[in-house]
Amino acid sequence: MRTVDLEGAGEFVERLDEVDDRERVYSYSVVDSPLPVRECSVEIRVKDNGDGTSTVEWKGDFSAEKGDEFRAVRTFQQLYQDALDRLQSRMSLDG
Repeated sequence: MRTVDLEGAGEFVERLDEVDDRERVYSYSVVDSPLPVRECSVEIRVKDNGDGTSTVEWKGDFSAEKGDEFRAVRTFQQLYQDALDRLQSRMSLDG
């Protein structure tokens, strides 16, 4: 379990569900969040492109409260994109 404080988005409590180093994938569940969602599971997968680069896939599945579906989807999309942008920036600095 971990608590993540995302600036501007609030505090999320996450539970690590699976780690597979060989397949380069891990999954976690969002146990508590400021968003009106439930049953939220997330998977991050890193795929080798075969040319010295990789592609990161980050997907989530959740149920949103009626009327809040658009806000929940938009918020998760923005959180994922921000995290991927930071990762790309960090990897560019390291490489």
